Amino acid sequence: MESVLGVRSGTAYGEDWVRTSCSICMNRCGILAHVNDDEVVDKILGDPANPHNHGRTCAKGDSGFEGLADPDRITTPLKRTNPDRGVGVDPQWVPISWDEALDAVAERIRDTIADDPEKILYTSFDTFHLRGALAASWITGMGMPGYSTWSAAIFCGNNVHGIAYMNQNAFEGTPDPKYSNYILNFGSQYGSVVHYDTMNATAEISQRRSDVKLVSIDPVCSPAASAADEWVPIRPGTDAALILGMVDQLINELDIYDADFLKNFTNAAYLVGPDGRYVREPGSEKPLVWDQHGGAQPFDAGTTDAALTGTFEVDGVKVSPGFQLLKDHVRTYTPDYVESITTVPAETVRRLAREFGEAARIGETIQIDSNGDFIYPVGAVLVKNFSFGGHLIETRLMMRHDDGTWAGYTYEWDDLQTDATLLEGEKTISNAWVTNWTFPSRDQCLQCHTDVSGRTIGPEIAQLNSNLLYPSTGLTGNQLETLENIGLFDAPLPNIPSNLDALPEIGDLSAPVDERARAYLHSNCVMCHQPGGSGQGPEDFRYWLDGMSIGAYDVVPTQGDLGIPDARLIAPGDPSRSILSHRMGTLGTSRMPPLASAVVHTEALALIDAWITSGYGFGFPDTDMDGLADNVDPDIDGDGMQNDWETENGLDPLDPGDANIDSDEDGFSNLIEFQRGTDPNDPNSFPPTLDVPSTRLPFVLVALVGASVYFVSRRRTDFRGQ
Repeated sequence: MESVLGVRSGTAYGEDWVRTSCSICMNRCGILAHVNDDEVVDKILGDPANPHNHGRTCAKGDSGFEGLADPDRITTPLKRTNPDRGVGVDPQWVPISWDEALDAVAERIRDTIADDPEKILYTSFDTFHLRGALAASWITGMGMPGYSTWSAAIFCGNNVHGIAYMNQNAFEGTPDPKYSNYILNFGSQYGSVVHYDTMNATAEISQRRSDVKLVSIDPVCSPAASAADEWVPIRPGTDAALILGMVDQLINELDIYDADFLKNFTNAAYLVGPDGRYVREPGSEKPLVWDQHGGAQPFDAGTTDAALTGTFEVDGVKVSPGFQLLKDHVRTYTPDYVESITTVPAETVRRLAREFGEAARIGETIQIDSNGDFIYPVGAVLVKNFSFGGHLIETRLMMRHDDGTWAGYTYEWDDLQTDATLLEGEKTISNAWVTNWTFPSRDQCLQCHTDVSGRTIGPEIAQLNSNLLYPSTGLTGNQLETLENIGLFDAPLPNIPSNLDALPEIGDLSAPVDERARAYLHSNCVMCHQPGGSGQGPEDFRYWLDGMSIGAYDVVPTQGDLGIPDARLIAPGDPSRSILSHRMGTLGTSRMPPLASAVVHTEALALIDAWITSGYGFGFPDTDMDGLADNVDPDIDGDGMQNDWETENGLDPLDPGDANIDSDEDGFSNLIEFQRGTDPNDPNSFPPTLDVPSTRLPFVLVALVGASVYFVSRRRTDFRGQ
């Protein structure tokens, strides 16, 4: 029996299940519909393989098939026979055939197009075909001017989608329960299996229900309001007044707003003139902002400290940033004034604004910049403990103060391990656990914790993108995912961890030697050696750069050659001529790093030397796969003959096959000629004679190579292969 609903999928639930989607609301959740022997759907389940709803469906969707048996279901076209219209007037509908209905509609469309095609605007919620080319092709072919896939002017209010696109580059703006602590629903049923993304929204809110406060602003106690933590009744149509009153409280009274975001990602800093229009740069017509140090500048001139408030003068005209105009405008929406419009008590207006602003935690989460570095909020404290044999020696703190600056502090633990003393300056100690242990001064802290590194060094995507065993739970998890899940980031990670940079461990032999070496340099040197850093040379040791882009390969040192002949920062294939290796391997004044290190890190030095020797990571292949890149490999093709010798004798250093060729036909292959030091192109070239002591046996077997056996006589003589 052939299915009338589509191809039967034969899913994991068995045969006679059809994979489709629910069309009861706009969300189009994926479903599995069971078709019985009468070709009728008698059961609906959520489709667990659908990425939109992951198998979750609402009660309305689950019961969708019951509409098939509804006694009021319309099964044929209906025609109105009563020309009179009005409330309480019976339209006197009568059933007609499909042919009659289609003919009537076609005739009406044909007559209207003949009169004026612009009298027709086609609109429908049948998104299954409207999102494709069918409707557009039909309307264009009929000569009609256009169509709408949504009844936006009727159903969606005053351009809700345009506002969402402008602010979020998305068709619809909805809360993000995973990162929200406070959700205000203005007349919305969000989270109550109504609105967009119904099933995901409901599931995500339920997972964090105890952490999220839901407040419903609604004239009636709707289902969403009844399930919210708080219902705030409001006079119909006055929502905007309440919002403006909350904005006034946030930006004028509580001073809670994200100034950095407003400056860098909105037009809040654009200067506005007395005519209410942007003040623009002559010629380019770019909107201007007011730089706190340089005055009026184009918005894209790289200004990092554009003014959000104040009044300035440009070409003799008084101007103000757009944000200042907003602050001035909303001052009239005092809590008392808002109460007179909305009926929401003034104290409730103040409380809602305060709760909403505090829940935003502006400046209290970690931002991630384009380099993967973490940007910490004011008040952040990073802690690192140093211990030996379970005995605490030192605790170091990096703290970001209220003015945004960082400072480093170090504490020395007492022998009883009960207290630690804040040190004012550098100090060196020796005791039962450590010898010549140096506590850095506060100035020294900032020599390594540089401004270009964001003052923090270790915490970044590349260094934390690894698994960690968390002792408190006994669970192992990716550190980035863990930090994201507990809400420490202000936005989702830029990608899944497997698609982000991850620094390999120094001893992880499964990682290529060049990646391990560059990871070590990134972790230990990049705080100074990157653009804008305090490093004196041209080196840039950021991990994601390839070897030829780090400013060190075959580069002559600019800060002295340490007495090394023909020195290079990194000498191809030769650690002995490489400044990088020498600075890591010495404890003198040329030591790198110049402080906080009194012992040569032998494992790291061995890794860097192995990397330099290998030549890996600098854009050269390793033809014979012997661990040496071709530019530093004396035998590129791995045939046992030196590159220079092959070139001098007319052989190909990239052809391993020429080792077994006998170029001069003297009975010796080219490889043997190389090993003996003879000319592979001269059949009369013989090696120097050998002197064998007379105490030896008359003949000594020397080697078996190919098919030739070589003997050495105890007499002083020439020898040839026999």
